Formats: sequence, structure tokens, C-alpha cells
Amino acid sequence: MSYLSADEEELLRELRAGNEKAFNEIYDRYWKNLYLFARNKLRSEDEALDITQDIFVKLWTKRDTLLITTSLSGYLFKSLKNKILDHIAATYTREDYLASLKNTTLPFRESTAEKIAESEIYSLLDTSLASMPSRMKEIFELSRRQDQSIAEISEQLDLSQQTVKNQLTGALRRLRLSLSDYIVSILLFCIWIS
Repeated sequence: MSYLSADEEELLRELRAGNEKAFNEIYDRYWKNLYLFARNKLRSEDEALDITQDIFVKLWTKRDTLLITTSLSGYLFKSLKNKILDHIAATYTREDYLASLKNTTLPFRESTAEKIAESEIYSLLDTSLASMPSRMKEIFELSRRQDQSIAEISEQLDLSQQTVKNQLTGALRRLRLSLSDYIVSILLFCIWIS
């Protein structure tokens, strides 16, 4: 059966039933637009490819438990936007994030509200860093502020590379939690305007 003329509801029904042809039709219909959107927001072909592929992998693996209350295209784009926000939040530290804002094509205005928000972010970041265990903070500083690799940190601190990775993961998790309310609102503003 060809799904070229099938509407979204029919494709979703068939997808939930595990029909690979329906999945392929969904992929063919939406992949390019999702990829182009991600590439535009991330300004990286590789990251856009990875994130777009992740959306479709999730769609297939979770097909029988999907709760889609909007259109299929709406669901896919919302999933993509969330994935982009998660990616940005996980990737950027304070310096990286602020540098990326200054390098965007947005007409970034230094309003009083923006200065207050920036000051609050710095304060939250400093508070979050101060609350970390000393070893975790040290590893984070070496990695993100001194740009040392996991291997270099491991050797310098006489720790296993896995311990360094675990500490970095924990530090990033703490930062994401501390800054989540601010990062999401600021990123939404910056990403969706451009």
C-alpha cells in the first residue's frame, strides 16, 4: 500500500501498528524541513543531522506509546525544538552561551531587563558552582574554563577518566537544573526570533 496520499491520522495509526512503510512516508515528508530548521538554529550540519535523526529514532521506538495531541507535524517540530534547547543547555557554559549570543545575527539590545537577566544568570551560575563538591568544581573549571581534555584532567588529578567524566556529567546536570528556568526562557527568546 502507498502512503503518499495518506493523511497524518492514517499515518499515525499505521505507525502505531508498526508499519515501516508508514514510518518511511513520515520520514520522507518531514525529515528535510526538520533538518533545515535544526541546521538554521544550531548553525551546524552535524549537530542538526544528529538531532533530526534522534527525533525519528524516538518516533519509531516509542511509536506504540506516543501521545500526540496536536498534528503529527506539530508534534515533530515541538520535539525538535525541545531537543535543540536540551542540546544547547547541555553544551554551553556561561562563557560559551554569552559568546554565542554576541555572535548571533540578532540585533541584541542591552536593555535594562537584559542586563538584570544576565546578572541573575551569573549569580545563579556562581551559586551553583559554589555549592558543588570541591573535586567536581575543580574538574568542571579545568574542563570548561581551562579547556583541558578528560585525559589531561585525569592525569593531572590522578583520577580515572571515567571518574572525570562522571564528575563533569554531575556538574553539568547541576548547572542545567540551576539555570533551567532562565536558560529556557532566554533561549526561547533568542532562538525563535531569529
